[in-house]
Amino acid sequence: MNCQTAQDELLRVADDGLAATQQTALKAHVESCATCQQYAESLNSLSELLQHDAKSVSVPDADQMWRDISARLNTAEKQQSKSRTIAPIIWLTAPLAAAAALAFTFIPHQSDETAPAIAGNNIVQVDYVEIEDPDSTAMVYVDKESGWLVVWADDPSVNSG
Repeated sequence: MNCQTAQDELLRVADDGLAATQQTALKAHVESCATCQQYAESLNSLSELLQHDAKSVSVPDADQMWRDISARLNTAEKQQSKSRTIAPIIWLTAPLAAAAALAFTFIPHQSDETAPAIAGNNIVQVDYVEIEDPDSTAMVYVDKESGWLVVWADDPSVNSG
């Protein structure tokens, strides 16, 4: 057996073991080879160091750790949902205010003098009535029940008859 094969088998012994015949040949080579003895001692000291470190490391309780993570996620989701419900109110306020300002700016306002007659309101003003025949007379009337504005014009040719 050569040193390379012996060192490969020393690594395999630590992982999964060797058959009895391989162990006998490996033991005979390591006892006769100083390099492989030193390699085997290095592997043994490394293995002891790793075992000691593994014992000193505390493994956290997986269930408790999962509960902590889940609680933090739920808290973060609740905070995001609160900010999501408030956000549309905040970012919709400015455009709605701007739209209202534009509407009030461009919608023509009617003064009290030119406001249309409303049912029950007897204040009506007619500025001008145009009649084709200059001899005709116009009459303006507001119906009290309906609030309608009625304009009549008489035809002088019908009355003179």
